[in-house]
Amino acid sequence: MTNLKQLDEKLTALDIDLKSMVNEIQFKEIGIYTYEDFVSQDLNFNEFNFKGLYMFEIRNNGNFEDIQDWKIDFITKWNDDDFFVKSVPKIIKERIKNLNKYEEWIPLYIGKSQTVGSRIKEHIYLTFNKTTSALKLNARHNLKGETFRISVAEINVNNYNWIVPVLENELRKKLNPIVGKQ
Repeated sequence: MTNLKQLDEKLTALDIDLKSMVNEIQFKEIGIYTYEDFVSQDLNFNEFNFKGLYMFEIRNNGNFEDIQDWKIDFITKWNDDDFFVKSVPKIIKERIKNLNKYEEWIPLYIGKSQTVGSRIKEHIYLTFNKTTSALKLNARHNLKGETFRISVAEINVNNYNWIVPVLENELRKKLNPIVGKQ
């Protein structure tokens, strides 16, 4: 049991170091797309099939007087009965409550994948009858006129399954994306 205690202490120290590295994550914007782009184009993200993180943001189009009005509109659209299915990330109540800045881009979702480009494509093009959890943006006709920014961060490490989930979790705390599973 002594060896396990020693290992636990080492892992705790490493965990602290790893969490502090979240500020080093640099997302690279790969594009800005409208809902209509998702419908009219078969977008290809194969060049981004690397290990890493990705982020979807939604543009605050400035049609509302304040962030509270924007949140009400977004919640109404996202929770529409037609799109309220088990395999779609839900609005995280605490995060949307904490969204108080009326900025141009609002973090929508942060995720990880060992093939980032393929996963981004799933978030856009999967249909509601598919059981894989995804945003399924193309199927949400009530998002016509909305604009999305997609960014990626390549994290090509041998210990991906240990490192990247911790970074993803820390980024969620820092950036406050309003939908997700966690």
